[in-house]
Amino acid sequence: MDNAHLGIGLLALGGIATIGAGSLFWAYKGAGSVAVLFPEVMPAPPDLPDPVHYLFQTGVSAYCAGNYRRALDAFNQVLQTQADLAEAYHDRGLCLANLRQDDQATRSFVKAAELYLVQDDRPSAELVKQHLRALKQRKQAK
Repeated sequence: MDNAHLGIGLLALGGIATIGAGSLFWAYKGAGSVAVLFPEVMPAPPDLPDPVHYLFQTGVSAYCAGNYRRALDAFNQVLQTQADLAEAYHDRGLCLANLRQDDQATRSFVKAAELYLVQDDRPSAELVKQHLRALKQRKQAK
């Protein structure tokens, strides 16, 4: 009977360990942070070439579904083909912020703001400033 109890105990312990490991893996590979700082994403500019527009929309869709890592990959691909796209840097920053990679998010936001100002898009540059302030507040709250 002792062997039966030992077997049941080991089985239960194995199940708990499996659930714990699965939870850790999900947290690492999952959609990102539990507390989403920025729920909305910038839309694709209307004048993008079709392949770039498709990639951008893939990022937007992944972002809206809460899959910030997949969205980040898409926005990175957009920037490989169109390195001067403020909206892609902006959305990249939103992804990174939601994944709690605040330093990288800050760099993307700053680049987006620079590009928005070159384009004389002051409202979007102001929105980036608001996002930077939100990141700073989160960092101060830690």
